[in-house]
Amino acid sequence: MKRHIELPQVKEVQLPHFLGMRPGIYILTLLIVAIVLLIFLIGFLPGILKGGRYVTFTSPLAHTGVTVDGKYLGGTPYQFFVPSGEHELTFTKGGIPVASTTLHVDHPLFLTSLIHRTDKLEADISALTEQQVRAINRFNIQEVIETSAITEFDDIHPYPPVFKTLVQDAVAMGMDGQTVQNSFALAANFITSPAMLADALEAKEGLHSPSKLVEATLEAAKRLFDDATTAEVGLLGTEHPLQGKQTTLKSKGFEQAGITYPSSSFVMGTKVPFIFPETNKTGITVETPAFTIATTPVSQYQWALFIEDNPKWDKNQVDVLQQNNLTDEFYLSGILPSVVFATGKPVHNVSYKAAEAFCAWLSEKTGKEVFIPTEAMWTLAALQARDKTYTRSLTITDDDRTAPIAMLGGVWEFTQTPYIPLQRVTGYQEVATLYQTFAHSSAVIVKGGSYLNAPSSVDLHTVGAVDTTACGDLIGFRIAWND
Repeated sequence: MKRHIELPQVKEVQLPHFLGMRPGIYILTLLIVAIVLLIFLIGFLPGILKGGRYVTFTSPLAHTGVTVDGKYLGGTPYQFFVPSGEHELTFTKGGIPVASTTLHVDHPLFLTSLIHRTDKLEADISALTEQQVRAINRFNIQEVIETSAITEFDDIHPYPPVFKTLVQDAVAMGMDGQTVQNSFALAANFITSPAMLADALEAKEGLHSPSKLVEATLEAAKRLFDDATTAEVGLLGTEHPLQGKQTTLKSKGFEQAGITYPSSSFVMGTKVPFIFPETNKTGITVETPAFTIATTPVSQYQWALFIEDNPKWDKNQVDVLQQNNLTDEFYLSGILPSVVFATGKPVHNVSYKAAEAFCAWLSEKTGKEVFIPTEAMWTLAALQARDKTYTRSLTITDDDRTAPIAMLGGVWEFTQTPYIPLQRVTGYQEVATLYQTFAHSSAVIVKGGSYLNAPSSVDLHTVGAVDTTACGDLIGFRIAWND
């Protein structure tokens, strides 16, 4: 039998009335208000405070920049939040405007914090001019050139598919087939790594009937990066002695001894293993017109004369020169060219662009065409001086003016020849013509080594490369001219 438990008596609890309303009424009212407030806070307030849409911008061109109301957002394809209203939108490729439009974005309100309102917009490139198409193509080839300076890639510095981009953009812009083939052929001559080769081979599939030069260049590139190859390439060089004529370039305080050589055909380079970068020295037959080359590099005193007539090239203008992409921050570092304390030491820490300005000044001053010699001209002159000893300092003591002095040692010397890595094993003249056609800016070849290099490590066929704005402690130049 269960025991009966008596519970204590408890008074009934009665909720008070509020504003004359019974508890059930105002509690229900409070619940409704709370629910409405919650719906407002979650469903509407975010949309009121931050109205707009997440717009996915795309473009037929690879990696196209997106600028909204003058503010750069990033590159395509990507999604960005754009506030509601009207916005001025510009698509750019390599700094080149390719499409502009007014973007209208409405103001969605409900549940925008939970459900993103999206939109899509693709760049309309149908109105591209021929000039814009050429500029974009040049930019893409320049990207290949700059990528070629890197020979190893990893997860931190991944390889950018520059050849894929080149072909994709060319097709999207409707470029004619021959221009696409020539662009690809030139770009393929800058392959310097297995990653670039793999990209180029894949991108080639987007070409319609690749040209013979494209096929030959890619085949050469395959051989260059085949570690098992034992093949050699190139012609053996010869001494090629020439009878030069001594002359002097003079004008108002400026004087430079030189030697004039007749037009000639000879082998530049030698036979080398078919492996990159040894192929930079591949022996090929080249031709040079008649020209005169300075017996010595441009001196610090001669550079001081240049500055005296052109104050904008003074050392104290380095910030402006750097901003104008003419030099780097090391311009004339460590030297003080002077017209009072004359020195015959080679000028150094000047850029290729600065050297071009020097030649332009001297051309105007003398009335003769003064220029930086080509690699072939420099090599022909060096062949005439091959019996001279390696210059182991910046002080030139050789008084023999029957042949150029300090061609090996002293300072590396600029040539006007662009550095195109595979040019000597593909089609030297054909590639040079393509380079001029597309007017690109790559590194230029430097020759001769410096006084700090071991003589056994440098010969007259050794090829170096340097950016046209770079200034180096061990880099100078000598001039050439036409009488």
